Amino acid sequence: MTMRKRFKALLVLTAAGIATVAGLTTLDNPFTRSPQASTTAAAALQDAGLITVVDGTTTYNIEAARAALAAVPVAAPTHADTYDSDAFGQRWKDIDRNGCDQRSDLINRVLQDITHKPGTNDCKVTSGTLIDPYSGERLELTTETLSTDVQADHVLPKSWIWRQGAASWTDELRITVANDLDNLELVTSALNSSKGDSGPAEWMPPADSYRCEYTFRWVYLLTKYPLTINTADRDALASTIATCDAP
Repeated sequence: MTMRKRFKALLVLTAAGIATVAGLTTLDNPFTRSPQASTTAAAALQDAGLITVVDGTTTYNIEAARAALAAVPVAAPTHADTYDSDAFGQRWKDIDRNGCDQRSDLINRVLQDITHKPGTNDCKVTSGTLIDPYSGERLELTTETLSTDVQADHVLPKSWIWRQGAASWTDELRITVANDLDNLELVTSALNSSKGDSGPAEWMPPADSYRCEYTFRWVYLLTKYPLTINTADRDALASTIATCDAP
């Protein structure tokens, strides 16, 4: 399936998500994050018709997620022995050209109670509070601990993306996915290390209450980019989608 067809399918899912109320199920958001973070993180999923967020409550469109996942071609991973992180270009490239690198954009997006270093155009954060969505842990961060205690996780790891299609992409598309804020989340260094390059069959966030959002982000990103998925990871996503209905 071409990227254009993928995006066309995504628009169809959006319309279906708006029209088919019966296909929606509701769960309360387990964590309180800054309004900017919640709005930004959820905007793409809402635009795709996969979720709605109203007054802190997330509604998951189960049927839209299943349809989106079914549209992703199934294929075994390839090119594992040729993976090179440099193929994804400059780390944290300022692809939106707002004057801040992508890691700084991510930190500004997800932290609460932020302070900035003067003269950095509000790019350089010196302190703030993170609610790690993967664990629910609360961290009070400083300039030092922002460098040591947290890392930017690629929701779809770069080496996973490489094995499921990116080996044949253009350099420009690989740079885009590596710096796409929809594919980035700020989490503790320990959790990012434990995840490594694992797909959903091998790793899920330890906070059960975040697994639906994590899964739906995977589904959205698989549809956004020309990727395939291996059978084990597809089955893991499908299994989690089935649990994302109202208690």
